[in-house]
Amino acid sequence: MARIVVRGLEEADLTSRVRWFNASPTYDIVFLDVPFSLAATREWFSRNLLNERRRDFAFDLVSDDGEAELVAMGGFVDIDFRNRKAERYFLLDPQATGKGLGPTLLHWLSNYAFVHLNLNRIYGYSIQGNERILRVNEREGWVLEGTLRGSIHYKGEYLDQYVKSLLRSEWEKQPWMTPEIAFEFEA
Repeated sequence: MARIVVRGLEEADLTSRVRWFNASPTYDIVFLDVPFSLAATREWFSRNLLNERRRDFAFDLVSDDGEAELVAMGGFVDIDFRNRKAERYFLLDPQATGKGLGPTLLHWLSNYAFVHLNLNRIYGYSIQGNERILRVNEREGWVLEGTLRGSIHYKGEYLDQYVKSLLRSEWEKQPWMTPEIAFEFEA
């Protein structure tokens, strides 16, 4: 059976990161300036490598024969240890969508936030047109906090931005919650 191995994001992952962000399925639902360049992404990586207010992970799908394939990246930005909160982000390889990996990896990230980082609140943003992530987050126990109307100018129009979050007390009630973090688990 295939397994997931979680590791820190490495410079070797940046080519995939650029390719994924520049893929239409991704940039259609994420408010980013595209196209991404490898040079700018390397500069971003170098600038953030030792940033204590971030945690960046890569998720490898490892087959029974030991072949590893990078399938996702995710982590936390703007970690505020005083107020115990952070923004969660996640990027799935466009070729890996629809295979059931997303929810499993999102659960891992949430467990990491509450167990390892000892946060009280994780939050995220999504834009109008990406209602799929709202449904995924809702199944995960996240609460839609509000809509920032016309907040994002993207592709020539103003789009609403959704703010959602998960509190520690809500996470503790989830069936997928775990008090331990494994950096390798079955897919």
